[in-house]
Formats: sequence, C-alpha cells, structure tokens
Amino acid sequence: MSDKYNQYLSTCVLAPNHTLGNATILPQHCFSAPVIKPSATNVANSRAIGTTLSPPPGVMVPVHNAVPSDLSVKDERELKREKRKQSNRESARRSRLRKQAETEELATQVESLAAENTSLRSEIGRLTESSEKLRLENSALMVKLKDTAEPSPSKAAASPSSPRASAENFLSMIDSANAPSVSRHTEHVGPRLR
Repeated sequence: MSDKYNQYLSTCVLAPNHTLGNATILPQHCFSAPVIKPSATNVANSRAIGTTLSPPPGVMVPVHNAVPSDLSVKDERELKREKRKQSNRESARRSRLRKQAETEELATQVESLAAENTSLRSEIGRLTESSEKLRLENSALMVKLKDTAEPSPSKAAASPSSPRASAENFLSMIDSANAPSVSRHTEHVGPRLR
C-alpha cells in the first residue's frame, strides 16, 4: 500500500473496523467513490434473470456476508466483557479505598485508646497512693479514738468515775432538784430545762 493511502486511512474517522484475514473492512464513509448497496429487489431480479449484478465501473460495492454480523456480535460481547471488567475494577478500587479508610480510622482509635489507657493507669496509681495515705491516717485516728475512749489505769485512778457515770450523776441531781415532794422512787421524770 502507498503512503498516501495509509495516511488517508489514519485520518479517516473509523467506526468499528472488522478484520477478515489480512484485509480490513472499512466503514462506508472512508470510500471516496460512491457505494451502491445491493437492494433485495435488485438481487432478486438478477437471480431471476440468471445474471449476476455487477456495479458500473468506478463504483465500489461493500462485501456483505455473515462474517461482519458474527464480528459485530463478538464485538458486542467483547464490549460487554470490557464494561464488566471496568465495573469490577471500579468496585474493587472503591472497596480498597473503603478498607483503607476503615484501617486509618481504627489506627486513630488505637492511638486515642492507648493515650486514654496511659492516663487512666496514672490516675489509678495516684488514687492508690492517696487511698494508702488515707488508710494509714484512718488507722492512726482509730488508735487515738480508742485511747481516749478507754482511759489508761493511771487516769482511771485519778478520776473516780467514768464520763458516763458522771453524766448520769449530774442528770439525777437535776431530777431531784425539780421533782415534787411526792415519792421520788416511784416516778421517774426526765429533766426539766427552763
């Protein structure tokens, strides 16, 4: 083929081309000569007469046989297959992006929870230390309270009665001063305060 012909073919806007062996079937708009399509009536008339229909000189007639329709079906299948592949690629890409986003979110949560864990551990340590101090202080106060509630033998000798007995004696003295001259032993009335 000549260079001009190849250049013409490369500039021609091609619709789907079909390859048949070594020959390429080009769409009609790539032909410079008028193309005559055999009509059903022309083909039927030529068969009835017994002659073949031949085009006038300089006119190109495209070859119509079963191969282009088979090729168009194959092209359709191939096109659907390619669309399906592309759709699957897009779906896989979206899935990868979703998984990546989930992974990044989980990594952020891990960092946040690790920081919170460290903070809580230090707070537990601080509270444990404070609790130990309070426990020791509580023990010391309990010992002190016990010492004041139960006087030592030397203090008991100095004081003839316990604080409870002193309070009872004081209350009985108040009762006797306010009681009527009737029997003091039979009637017990609480202290009367003014």
